[in-house]
Order: sequence, then C-alpha cells, then structure tokens
Amino acid sequence: MIDTKFWQEVKDRWFLEASVQTTEVLEESLQTAKVLEEPSQAEKVFAEPPKPVRPHLNTEAFDAYLEKGTIPAYVEAGRLLLPCELPAKMEEIYRELIERMPVLQETMKKFEDVYHADVDEFSEYYIPEALNLTAAYLEYRDIGVGERVMEETEREILQAAGKLLNAVNDKIEEIYKFASIEVKAKAKALDAMMSQDGYVDEKYRM
Repeated sequence: MIDTKFWQEVKDRWFLEASVQTTEVLEESLQTAKVLEEPSQAEKVFAEPPKPVRPHLNTEAFDAYLEKGTIPAYVEAGRLLLPCELPAKMEEIYRELIERMPVLQETMKKFEDVYHADVDEFSEYYIPEALNLTAAYLEYRDIGVGERVMEETEREILQAAGKLLNAVNDKIEEIYKFASIEVKAKAKALDAMMSQDGYVDEKYRM
C-alpha cells in the first residue's frame, strides 16, 4: 500500500520550493523588461529564430476528467499528459499506467461476484494526486521555474508514479489471487457434496 504521508510530503515540499522559484522568475522577468531597449533593425534581421513551443496541457479537459473520479476518466486524463513532452522515464511510466488501469477496472468487474476489491484509495487519492502533481510540474516547467527545483520534483514524481504503477499491478494480482482461492473453495465444496451422493469418479477427485 502506498504511504499517504509520502505523497503529502512530496506535494508540500515541492509546492513550497516551486512557489519561491516562481516568484523569483517573475521578478527577474519584470526587471529585465524595464531595462531592455527596443532592438535595432540589424538586431531584428539577425535575431535567432524563436525556439519551438512545447505543447500545453488541455487543462479544461484534464480537470473535467479528474472531476469524474473514475478509473476510465483517469486513463483519459493520463492520455492528455503524453503530448506535453514529459521526461522520457515519466512518459514510460504513464504509458504503463494507461495500459494497466483499464486492466484493473476489467479485473474488478470480472470477479466482483467472488471478490470485492477495495480501490477507494486509488480512485479518491493516489491516481488523481499523481495526475495533479504531474500537471503542476508541466505548468511550472512552462513558466521557467529553476532547474534545481524541477530536477528534484521530477525525481519525486517519478518515485510517486512508480509506486502507483506497482500498487496498481499488486491490486490486480490480489484480485486474481483471492478470486482463485474462492473458485477453488467452491469447487472443493461441490466435489465434497457430489462425492457424498456418489456422483464423482475417483480419478477426478480433488
């Protein structure tokens, strides 16, 4: 199980540092704007071409999916993150989460009659919190928060997202395990009842 305290510490520490960095970036931008002079015609001609702009997250659609609070909606929210040029490892983890979360949903539904999996922490906290942290990371990256803070934040989000992926896989295995135990128990009970009535051949006895 993922430690809720871990998530909160990551969130609190990162937002505190990022807020300071954001303030510094904005102040530096304002000071720079005051001292800059109108570029000469020659400077305009020989100026470097503008750098390509990263795709921005569709925050309206992203927030709408999060508000639904369902695993299928979280999958779609995760898909919106992929075009935003996530760091390679972070993108890899999210692609796996997008693949595995529907498996969790399908497994829960398939075996709901024999085992009820508790996934409230996933749907109410772990998954939306990981998505929100990643969206905030993209926002701070776009406004130019300091490199040191971004590197630390990237490592923390990778750690949190990795734990989430492991937890999703563990929950799927848990459902399979207990569903299998339940099926075997019912099969043995059926075998015992039919044996009492003389209907089971010895070679099929469990």
